[in-house]
Amino acid sequence: MFKYVKVKIMLFFPRLLVCFSLLAINSSYANENIKVDLPDQFFSHEFEVLLMTKSLENDALTKFYAKRLFKPFWYGENKRIIEFKKVVDKSSDHGLPESKYNFLEKSKNKSVYEFEILTMESFISLISDLNSGILKPNEIDPKISVYPKKINREEVLGKLEKLIINNRSIDDLVFEYAPNDLEYRKLLNELARLRDVIVNNEWGEPVPEDKFLGYKLNHSHVAKLRTRLFGMGYLAYDNGSNLYDEEVKSAVQLFQADHGLNDDGVAGNYTLQAMNVSPKTRLTQVLVNLERIRWSDFSTEPKYVMVNQPNFHAYLIEDDMVVWKSRVVIGLPEHQTQEFSDIMTHLIINPVWHVPRSISISEYLPIIQENPEFLKENDMSLIVRGTDQKIDPSLIDMSKFEPNNFPFLIKQNPSNINALGVVKFMFPNEFNIYMHDTPMKELFFKDERTFSHGCVRVQDPFQFAFNLLGYQELNPEEKFQKFLQTKQESQINLIEPIPVNLVYRTVFFGDYGQPQYRSDIYGRDAAVFMALQDAGVIAQI
Repeated sequence: MFKYVKVKIMLFFPRLLVCFSLLAINSSYANENIKVDLPDQFFSHEFEVLLMTKSLENDALTKFYAKRLFKPFWYGENKRIIEFKKVVDKSSDHGLPESKYNFLEKSKNKSVYEFEILTMESFISLISDLNSGILKPNEIDPKISVYPKKINREEVLGKLEKLIINNRSIDDLVFEYAPNDLEYRKLLNELARLRDVIVNNEWGEPVPEDKFLGYKLNHSHVAKLRTRLFGMGYLAYDNGSNLYDEEVKSAVQLFQADHGLNDDGVAGNYTLQAMNVSPKTRLTQVLVNLERIRWSDFSTEPKYVMVNQPNFHAYLIEDDMVVWKSRVVIGLPEHQTQEFSDIMTHLIINPVWHVPRSISISEYLPIIQENPEFLKENDMSLIVRGTDQKIDPSLIDMSKFEPNNFPFLIKQNPSNINALGVVKFMFPNEFNIYMHDTPMKELFFKDERTFSHGCVRVQDPFQFAFNLLGYQELNPEEKFQKFLQTKQESQINLIEPIPVNLVYRTVFFGDYGQPQYRSDIYGRDAAVFMALQDAGVIAQI
């Protein structure tokens, strides 16, 4: 009789029962020796009915539980629940929104069956966010054309089912889905370090920015600079001196190198502004960059090209080693370089520049009207749009044209003054962005190199070409020079096309593991962090 009443209560008061069970689970979380076993509270046929009424992605959960004859995986398995709760507690170490996966909190006043589903969905959600990121990048900023791969839910649940058989922990299973990129693991360490810095106020007070500080200067601001450098780890000790000596100069140079500044040892505006960025701001940069790596983990690619826009550098990476790197120039703030990935298929030597119409009418037409010799001086041709017919510009009154009725195309012939230089690297894409040489070499020595209309100008294009051709030619330099000397536009196809990734990483690590911070040149980090906050990420201290 008692058993019958017990069953009736369970049928009519499942929400009440799960409250009791959750209290018991929470108790066992505090003391793992407490065991809670309420198997009579879960009825497989009722759970089956509930699953069938829910619209679940790809029916992965329904298939998973059908194989188990709709027996629970989590409910009643308190050791397993406690283990997963500990995993959830660690999610903030990866910059993830811990509250999003807090299945115990979400399950209050839910039935035992809803508890089971909520726990499983929290498990899948945590793995998905860890593997592919929390956000949809292309919805944050139209210049971020990045599309993370979705996890295979059935594969994840299959591994979960084998968990017990293989004697693996939930912790191992979940965190195996984190990016394999070494930079990601270094960012995790940097996140933990910055949290300590903030708690202990290790960097101290900012340095006044109203005066340039340089070698041999004796000024009270130097003492504050010295203290800041010591707190940030660039000086071995702080003697309180007001003198800008060799030690301070060397420390400033190290700081400048770590922040992408010309390492002249002078603490000017850019240097002091970078030095005074708060550790909490740096922490938000780390959170954003963790998310960015989750979007795009290139660690599985044996060979690829990467352009890091805020660092103004391009790299050729093979087996996780940088085999070539070069300074680059990227797009102006009003002509931002897109973030995306594509495949480089060929090189064009002695390229003809087909001037985009937007540049022709907005920039060149006024110049041509002011200086009729402009086209000739820059080895450019005027072509009737829709034909190959060249027009002598000296026979035309260019003053009669406006942007809305300009009927010509402008082409620049191959030469040393061609805006594309003598070689461009093609990965055909919808944004019409590519990498190329440039005659404007002086721009590569600027701290902030945002001068193009969106394409990536390369300081060292010849060695880049030699490296790429080296994968298919016995003598790549000879091959390249042979085409170059013709002075005619030529194309060399890559037998093995190579991935190209135009990324936006404002935190990365140097050759000796030191963190490198860069400015948020296009304001994209700020947009990503706002979206992360909306998703529940907080800069936990």
